[in-house]
Amino acid sequence: MPYEYPTNYSNGTQVTGPGSFFIDYPVALISNYANGFLILIFLAIFTIGSFAGILKSVVTALFITSILSVYFAAQGWVNMAVPFGLISVLIILIIIALFEGKNGSL
Repeated sequence: MPYEYPTNYSNGTQVTGPGSFFIDYPVALISNYANGFLILIFLAIFTIGSFAGILKSVVTALFITSILSVYFAAQGWVNMAVPFGLISVLIILIIIALFEGKNGSL
């Protein structure tokens, strides 16, 4: 009896050989948790940078998270709306930070 490759992925991916097992299985796992990973990265960077001020830490956390979300969107792990949303909020916060900096309160 020949060996049967596992085919019990949550997204119905069929395994045709050892190469597709090592390529398709990690993608099936990561694509389910990519949004949670982005939230975790944002919260970790925000918490670490919160001593420098709320606005600075939010801008820094959004910048790093938006870079990772662009990579995840290119891989197809998150929806394309995620990087666009993060980058648009980042631009708005940078504009707010520039106006706050002119008043001397930043």
